[in-house]
Amino acid sequence: MARGNRSKRIGNQGEEIAAMQLRMLGVNMVETIYTGWRVVRWVNRPKRVAIIVPYEKVSGDLRGVLPDGRSVLVEVKTYDGDTLAHSKLKPHQVAALQEHYDNFGVSLLVWVNRGNVFVMAWPIEGFKKGKSIHYLDAQTHTWKGFPGRA
Repeated sequence: MARGNRSKRIGNQGEEIAAMQLRMLGVNMVETIYTGWRVVRWVNRPKRVAIIVPYEKVSGDLRGVLPDGRSVLVEVKTYDGDTLAHSKLKPHQVAALQEHYDNFGVSLLVWVNRGNVFVMAWPIEGFKKGKSIHYLDAQTHTWKGFPGRA
């Protein structure tokens, strides 16, 4: 249970960092897409310890809007390894990013890594099933933000 709490806390911190970075890049109305949770089994009800799972799959971690009105969908990965494997993305996350992009939205994958924040526009060239992206290469895929940002 402690490991799950730690992972959730690190993920939440990564999302907060990503949201600040997106605002600096000109994304407005940045908000968290909340995931509902349900209890699978109580381990210790008096101590409120339970095994929980997401109630439903959500399209991403954050959403926002650009000054020109385009929708922004963001998936955030907080991971300190040297490479981010495509397998870190769940199939429904990949599908949501792609569908949003196909419908003329801006889809972004944000990788929070060792104090760095890589905001990459989806689709990322060469980043597909069975592949990964090295943190040094992530810089070459950086989304520059909305033109004329403050």
